[in-house]
Amino acid sequence: MRCFIFGAGVRTRPNILPEKGDLVIAADGGYEYCLEAGVKPDLFIGDLDSLESAPEGVEKLILPVVKDVTDSYAAAEKGLKEGASEFYFYGCAGGRPDHTFANLSTLAALSEKGKKAFMFFEGHAATAITGKKAVFQSDMKGGLSVFAWGGDAENVNINGAKYVLSNGRLSPSFPLGVSNSFVGESAEISVGKGTLLIFFSENGGVLPEIY
Repeated sequence: MRCFIFGAGVRTRPNILPEKGDLVIAADGGYEYCLEAGVKPDLFIGDLDSLESAPEGVEKLILPVVKDVTDSYAAAEKGLKEGASEFYFYGCAGGRPDHTFANLSTLAALSEKGKKAFMFFEGHAATAITGKKAVFQSDMKGGLSVFAWGGDAENVNINGAKYVLSNGRLSPSFPLGVSNSFVGESAEISVGKGTLLIFFSENGGVLPEIY
């Protein structure tokens, strides 16, 4: 099952839309994003800090304002409980930078649980891999950046991009992997130990395969 989570951040036009059988969750103000995108949410989750009142006609889980997780993290937890293996985050970036960072943390957390997760920005997207490989198609264009998350990432390999790396180590405190780019070849990024955040130019909804 795929889980789509719509947040209250900057809205972009979704290139990947939910289909029958997918789970769609509106995280608080993300409910308005769903309406704008013509997507009917299966569930509303939030503490109503970005909506004046709870929406009608949809299943709701109202959260307390004082809590340990963000609305989008609570939505991801719900997706996990429902059996989702792939997650797509829209409207979860822009606005408050701390919320964007928190949502990237959620992306990494899902990766560490063995799930695939993608987050979409304006013109860009991100994913995370933990002990796995991400393979991009040869027709991808634009930029590519790779960062270690939560600690050093070991046995990092980047092939088929402008700048390659063989059996390298990336550290969260040194942005060695920033500002790479696609070069018309199939690009592969792998990590033996640790978690990588991968940012790439959004190519009309074309996403890497993760193994």
